[in-house]
Amino acid sequence: MDILTKPLNTFSFEKIVTFAQENHPEGVELDYKENFPDKEKLSQLVVAFANTRGGVIIVGIKENRENGLPIKYEGIEDGHHDEFIAQVIGNISPIPAYEFHKTIAKDGKVFVLVRVFEGDETPYYPHNDSNIWIRTGTVKKAVDIASPEHAELLYKKAERAEMGRIRNRDRAKFNYQAFLKDAEKNRLKQIEIEKDNYDRKKIENEDGDNLPTFRSQITQKPLGSNVAILTILLQPYYPHGQFVRPREIEPMIRESEATNRHFAFPSRTVRWDSITEGMIHFNWNSRDGEIDCQQVFANGLVYTANDVLRSSPDQGIYTHLAWFTSQLYITLKGAKNIFEKLGYQGSLVGYIEVQGLQGYKVHAIVQSMFGDVNISVFDHRSWPINLDTRILANEQELKEFVVDISRDIHWSFGYKDLQKSINVAYLEQKNYFSE
Repeated sequence: MDILTKPLNTFSFEKIVTFAQENHPEGVELDYKENFPDKEKLSQLVVAFANTRGGVIIVGIKENRENGLPIKYEGIEDGHHDEFIAQVIGNISPIPAYEFHKTIAKDGKVFVLVRVFEGDETPYYPHNDSNIWIRTGTVKKAVDIASPEHAELLYKKAERAEMGRIRNRDRAKFNYQAFLKDAEKNRLKQIEIEKDNYDRKKIENEDGDNLPTFRSQITQKPLGSNVAILTILLQPYYPHGQFVRPREIEPMIRESEATNRHFAFPSRTVRWDSITEGMIHFNWNSRDGEIDCQQVFANGLVYTANDVLRSSPDQGIYTHLAWFTSQLYITLKGAKNIFEKLGYQGSLVGYIEVQGLQGYKVHAIVQSMFGDVNISVFDHRSWPINLDTRILANEQELKEFVVDISRDIHWSFGYKDLQKSINVAYLEQKNYFSE
C-alpha cells in the first residue's frame, strides 16, 4: 500500500481519489475521516498510532462503519489545517514525530494526510488523559484503551528496541571483522605466490644471482593496522524484522546508488557478496591496504566503513573532514533510496565514528587564514545520528542535518571557531553535496 510507504508529499488530490477507489479498508496503520474530529478525539487517534505501529490519517474520506471501506472521497474545505494539527500534536506528551501534507486544492477541496511515526518514547498520552490509547486493528473500535499487560509492554518497548538494534550493530561489526580476516589471509597468500614466482624465476634464469632482492608489491602491514576507518551505521528505531527476503536486496542496490566525487553508496560497480542478513561489499587495496566495506540488511540496516587516511610527500599522513561530510551525505542519500524501496517510513538511529586517527593531521573543510592543521589526540571519536525518513526525503532538511553533524565533528577535533563557517551554501559551493 503506497500510502504507508511513500513520502506523503508525492500524493496529489487525484492520487488520493484513485487510492480510495482501490477500496483499501481501514486497519492498524490506516484511518479515514470525513472531517476533522474534535481535538480530544484526534489526540487519542494520534496517540494510538504512536503507541502502536504508526500510520496515516486521511481527512476527506468517509468510510463504511461496518467494513472500513471508503464510500465517499470528496475532500474537505481548504483552510489552515496545519495549524490545527500542530495544536493537536502539542496536546500530546511526549511530542510524537509526524508528517503533514495537504494536497493542492481542487474546486476548493483538499485532502489532508497526517503520518504519525511509531513512537520511540512510549507510552504517549493526550494531556489531561491518563489512559494509554492503542490501535486495535478492528473497524468498529479502531482505538481502545490498552490492557495492563499491553501497557507494560509499551513501557518496555524502547528497551526491546535497543536490544534489537544492538544485535543488528554487532552483526554488522562481526561481518566486517570476518571479511577483514579473510582478506588478510588473501594478502598473505598473494605475497606467498609472488615469492614462489620470484624463486622460480631465479632458478630458471642463468643470471638469477644478479636478480634484485625480492620485494613484494603487496602491502606488508596486516590489513586493518594502518588505517583510520570512518564507519556510518543507520537502522530503523524498531527492528521489526525483514522487509524483504535477503536475496531481494541485490536489485535494490543496483537501483539505489547515490554518488559524488568522493564516495558512492550503495556502489553498483563493485562486487557484492550474499550474507545471511542481506549483502556485503568488502574490498582492500593491495598497494596501501586501504579498506572499503558496505552492507545492506533486509531489515533496513545500512553500513559503510571506509579508510580516510591518505599520505603525500608534503603532508605526511593525514585525513580531511570534507571526506567525513561527503561520506555521511552520500550514505544518507543512498539510505533514503533503500528505505523507499523497502517501504519503510519512520524513525532512524545510528552513528558516525572514526577509529585510528591518533597522532595524524586532521584538515578542516574551512581552513584558517594561518593554515593551521590540528593533530588528533584521540584514537576514536563517535557522533550519534537521530532522524527520520521525512528528513531523508527533504533535500534541504537533509543538507542542514549533515551540516549540523559536520559542525559537531569539527568541534570535536578542536576547530571551535572554523565550524561556525560551515553552512549549506558553502558545502554546495565546494561540491561536497554534488551527485
